Amino acid sequence: MINIGKTECLVSKLNNLARFKSELSDENLEEFNNFRKGILESLDDNQKLRFNRINFYNEVENTDVEDFPFFRIEIKIDNIGFNQAETLLSDTMFLLSFDRNSLEDLKLYKLLKARQGNLDFEIELAEFICGDDNSFPYRTSSQLTSFFTDLGFKYIHDGTTRRYWVKDVLLQLTIKEISIVIERGLFNKREFRKEAKEKRLNYEGNYQKAIEEFKAFFKESLNTNKGIDLSFLIDLNINTELLVNKDIDTDDEELNKLIEEAKKRFFNPMDKQVAIEKLWDAFERLKTYYQGIDKRQSAGKLLTIVSGNIDGEFINNEFIILTKIGNEYRIRHHETDKKEIHEIKHLNYLFFRMLSLIDLCLTSIKENKYKLP
Repeated sequence: MINIGKTECLVSKLNNLARFKSELSDENLEEFNNFRKGILESLDDNQKLRFNRINFYNEVENTDVEDFPFFRIEIKIDNIGFNQAETLLSDTMFLLSFDRNSLEDLKLYKLLKARQGNLDFEIELAEFICGDDNSFPYRTSSQLTSFFTDLGFKYIHDGTTRRYWVKDVLLQLTIKEISIVIERGLFNKREFRKEAKEKRLNYEGNYQKAIEEFKAFFKESLNTNKGIDLSFLIDLNINTELLVNKDIDTDDEELNKLIEEAKKRFFNPMDKQVAIEKLWDAFERLKTYYQGIDKRQSAGKLLTIVSGNIDGEFINNEFIILTKIGNEYRIRHHETDKKEIHEIKHLNYLFFRMLSLIDLCLTSIKENKYKLP
């Protein structure tokens, strides 16, 4: 959900940042420094650390003949620093507005969490891009310029140390742009093939090794941020598909609402228990999907449709087991004799086990609905 108030506040800060970028001087320096303090108040702890690293200007001594022998202090704006700050605020806005139902946005969300969780994210990524002491292709100064310009980013290497120059470039790129650098640049197979041919390396082996090195770096970056609870998103798998890429559109609106609410609540670590309860409620309602007959008959019809070529006993046992879990644990009933589920890993397991069964049922219902007689 978009947080309109915070988003509008960040948009205002971005506009003011652009104004100071073009107008900063010794006359409004105090105003700017107060403005910087205001930005800090809107950032979380990791972002504050990054923001405090940014250099916005330098104070330089300037001797004017008329004022000799006195020195006048002038403000020299650091455009790179302002660009980095704009990127940081833009990424913060993305966190407030990203679509949890979009696989593309979830990918960027994961990448941004890794970026925010690792203060050395850019320098470590820069070392991969430079090909320094790793399995990635080595890139010279001119090749680094080509690397970015070929991706549509107009940066020209200025002769400074390669990895530090690349780091400064990366700090100016939004998380969307970073994803482009990784997907279309860092893992460009043509570059790996070219280097393998020139150095007589094993292309497939080297490419796979590079992937493993990057995955280790990515995992370590995520793990440094203890606040992340969506650990299941480390690999975009079938679980993620069930959560974000499945539209619930049965003829039963109440059933649709229960499933959608369960999925939305699951994203909040504090709501996982409620998500489980909503999903089990949906399961019980699903058993009565076919109207005009009692619950047992409706569930039996559903089992027949779902089973298909699989042994019906297998699906029936899954229905029985999950129903029993709902009744014996504090899911559908909350009497004092019901067992509580405390560990997140068990809540995750039960949630996706039930969600998988419900998805199988809904898919089968839909297929049966449009099946030719």
